[in-house]
Amino acid sequence: MALDELFKTFEFLKKRIEEHREHLSQDETRTRQVLIDPLLKELGWDVGDPSAVELEHRIEKGHTGSVFKKADYVLIHESAAFAVVEAKRLGRPLDDEVTSQASTYANIKDIPWVVVTDGDHWRMHEVFKRGPIEDRTVMKFQVAEDDASKCALRSLALWRPNICDEDGPEQAVEPVLDDFDRIGPVVCPVIQDDDSDDAEDSDWHPLATLEHTGSTPTWIRFSDGAEYEITSWRRLPPTVAKHLVEIGKVTKPFRLEGKSRDTVSAQQAHDSDPAYVKREEIGTGLWLEMTRTPKDAVSLSKQILETFGVSAATVKVSFDSSQQG
Repeated sequence: MALDELFKTFEFLKKRIEEHREHLSQDETRTRQVLIDPLLKELGWDVGDPSAVELEHRIEKGHTGSVFKKADYVLIHESAAFAVVEAKRLGRPLDDEVTSQASTYANIKDIPWVVVTDGDHWRMHEVFKRGPIEDRTVMKFQVAEDDASKCALRSLALWRPNICDEDGPEQAVEPVLDDFDRIGPVVCPVIQDDDSDDAEDSDWHPLATLEHTGSTPTWIRFSDGAEYEITSWRRLPPTVAKHLVEIGKVTKPFRLEGKSRDTVSAQQAHDSDPAYVKREEIGTGLWLEMTRTPKDAVSLSKQILETFGVSAATVKVSFDSSQQG
């Protein structure tokens, strides 16, 4: 999933809410089809695939087999249920009663996560943690009011690879929003539910939201704290690639999707292709094909990170020459 596409999805949903609020607020089905289903799909949950999302899931009470309630959505990975999503019509208050009801469904089916939403407000809670609802909240945002980039970053808690490990549900771990711990194939960004900025990080900008115009970047920082000095936009891709080599993610040549030749090659020799761009060694006998423009450099850096399961939101760039450390 490209984070840029997720940003666009939130901008699109924000516009839908602004233009159709009255229409959507009259009916839950409208809200689900117009606001909730598109976001779930963007986060990896195809509502048209019963093996991934079961709609109107029957929640049975005890051993009697009687239906206690139907959950609006149950998110499934390899036959194991990971989250209940309780949907309400746009504008319906998501009070504690709604959350408690959804948590009851999840408890009955031994499902660890519950999400409540009216298509605008989204909240995600841990089911089996003890304490009041607010202490069990791991993610919340409002599409209509919050910045699209903030919504995108926070919604990663519900991203399918973040909840369900590729090797199977038995290895799935809880989504972490306040650390740089590795979650399945993605590294989650730091997200605080309050809107205060950490003064130490105020001059660092997520690579995911960078434009290729303006000042030249001077430093790049990765989620493990590693920092590297850079002198131009074109230094971004080799610095990203070298770091991925150092931490063992890049170990052999690879080709980005849609490319006609290897992005990282084991060959230093010049190509006969007239479109050849010089290569730079990135370690362990591997060479990265460089880019020509700042725009290409930013795009290539994001593509490389995504290919190896690292969110560009966790990689930050500074334009301050005194920023190291």
